[in-house]
Amino acid sequence: MRRSLGMLSILMTCVGLSFAEAVLTFGGADLVEARTPLTFHEGRGDLHFDQPLSPSEGYTGPRFFGGYGRSAHGSVDRAEIDNNTGPYGLDMLGFTEGAMGLVDVIYGAVIFTRESFKPPYTHQPIRLAREKAMVLRTYTGFVPDQEGWVYFYVMADDQRFVGPPMSYTRDTEGDWGEKTLIIEDPRTVAWTRLKTEGETARIAGNREPAQPNFDHVTEVGFFFVTNATTDVKQATRFMTDFFMVSAHD
Repeated sequence: MRRSLGMLSILMTCVGLSFAEAVLTFGGADLVEARTPLTFHEGRGDLHFDQPLSPSEGYTGPRFFGGYGRSAHGSVDRAEIDNNTGPYGLDMLGFTEGAMGLVDVIYGAVIFTRESFKPPYTHQPIRLAREKAMVLRTYTGFVPDQEGWVYFYVMADDQRFVGPPMSYTRDTEGDWGEKTLIIEDPRTVAWTRLKTEGETARIAGNREPAQPNFDHVTEVGFFFVTNATTDVKQATRFMTDFFMVSAHD
């Protein structure tokens, strides 16, 4: 009897196993053929869930939404995808401080909807994996005198959430200031409801703790904010060449 129960336990464990599969991958060479600006949105820093931020022409990657902004007296001169750059030769999504003004903060959001999920998940809810569910590779871009954070984002059951802030500027490696941020099992992370400063893409404080339904996710992405620590003109740069989300089948 004991042996039978043991075999049943093993069988149930095997039946319960499922394998993670990349349901969304942003990254690769030749997503654009040359430096290509993102779609411009009127309104400084406005966050758009229904107007694409990704380039409208000359871009072959998954479409994304969001927005970006900067401190009041400066500009984000470059918000673009650059062809085959960085240490791995992949296309680089980057936001860079302006040449004019005292830029000491930039912030932004990059959000992928169900239309960008790979088949057979396209236009379907996904169940986030329990290992390497969300992975983002970031760069300080030769500017060490800044501090910055990333908040992973999900939408589930028509509600929006962000994870805890994860530094992408401290303890980086190499001349590019490379750092890979990973949420292994999102169920073990303390999430909060998305709250931004007004209609902008800048994360606000005092957010309400809440756990999403990770079996019913319909949007994924990330928010970022970065501040200067010395000279305001060293504020700020955010760059990435790789973002992946994995789900269980």
